Amino acid sequence: MQNFWPAIFFAIFGAIFGSAAGALIFRLNFDEKIFFDRSRCRSCGRQLRAKNLVPIFSFFFSRGRCAFCGAKIPQFFFIIEIFFAALFFIFAQKFFGQKIFFEKISLAIFAGILLFYDAKFFVVDRRISLPAIFSAAIFAIFRLDFFDFFSAAALGFSFFWLQNFFSRGKWVGDGDADFGAFFGFCVGLKNFFPAIFFAYFFGAIFGIFLIFFRDAGRKTPLPMGAFLMPALIFFIFDGEKFSAIFWKIFGI
Repeated sequence: MQNFWPAIFFAIFGAIFGSAAGALIFRLNFDEKIFFDRSRCRSCGRQLRAKNLVPIFSFFFSRGRCAFCGAKIPQFFFIIEIFFAALFFIFAQKFFGQKIFFEKISLAIFAGILLFYDAKFFVVDRRISLPAIFSAAIFAIFRLDFFDFFSAAALGFSFFWLQNFFSRGKWVGDGDADFGAFFGFCVGLKNFFPAIFFAYFFGAIFGIFLIFFRDAGRKTPLPMGAFLMPALIFFIFDGEKFSAIFWKIFGI
């Protein structure tokens, strides 16, 4: 269990970050002030106190309800705090102390925020996607095989842009090309097709779940980020391993 205590520290920080990320996503979507504005209950508007803002624990202690009006707190905030706590813990456990730690955790953070934003609001907010693409491109520039990563970004962008163009937005949304570019910059050309395969595999499972348990149909729209970004996080974590599984499945 090397790096266990640093991972615990990062898990705590991840929960705090997840709380901030949840607030950021809502404030961006509703065009609210991002900075210099205290957190408030979205039902009654009362300003929340420090004890109401402790990540994860406040949700349990309040039984998922506002301390002032009793309205239910969206589970979204609890889930995103758990997600980032786990994300920071897992990445710190494996990569803390290595030169690639900052790069990997940064890309995974962007992927996580894009995942939750799209899953919640079915929107790709370019105030997040463009900084994500720019950051991934900067990391790619300093790789010896940087051409492969820029080629993968162009391929990813084209892959989703063409689907949007020919389907007139019925297959994928206008902003999903941003996902493709970010996806390519993160995984590179070598891992691009295995990563896309796993992303659509996750998407198929997600779609089947909705059809059987959520009264959805074949034409029910799915947030692309809900399965692209989880697959991307797996490949940021250990792309070589998952690529090997992919090629083994197809006997290559």
